[in-house]
Amino acid sequence: MKISIICFFLLYPTLISNKVIKKNDFSVYVFTHRYDDRGNKFIQKNAMFKKIDLLGGNRIDPENDNNINYKSITAHLIKLYPKRLSMGVLCVNIENSLYHSLKEKKKSNNFNFAINEFIKMANYIKKLDL
Repeated sequence: MKISIICFFLLYPTLISNKVIKKNDFSVYVFTHRYDDRGNKFIQKNAMFKKIDLLGGNRIDPENDNNINYKSITAHLIKLYPKRLSMGVLCVNIENSLYHSLKEKKKSNNFNFAINEFIKMANYIKKLDL
């Protein structure tokens, strides 16, 4: 991870000076929970960094039984966003059999079931009123 961050910082001034990107129009989304205090202080000092929260597979399918567990999703989102009017960017990351079914032919039963389950989960998350 350090290598990609270093490479980015080497390229960032060049991109700005060549007007490839505008200084204030560029954001890098970061999983802050993966950094220590020193890293998080650096992230907080730089306006280009934005926090992104992770709803990982272990929170979506904690039993690892290839089912979406809405109770677990709700509990984790309450931890991430404890205040009713909290806002943030959420990355939903699941790689169970439903995810793998999305790689099948679009007309297959497994694909159709998986796509419907993902849509149902996304709608559930969007409509949550914590």
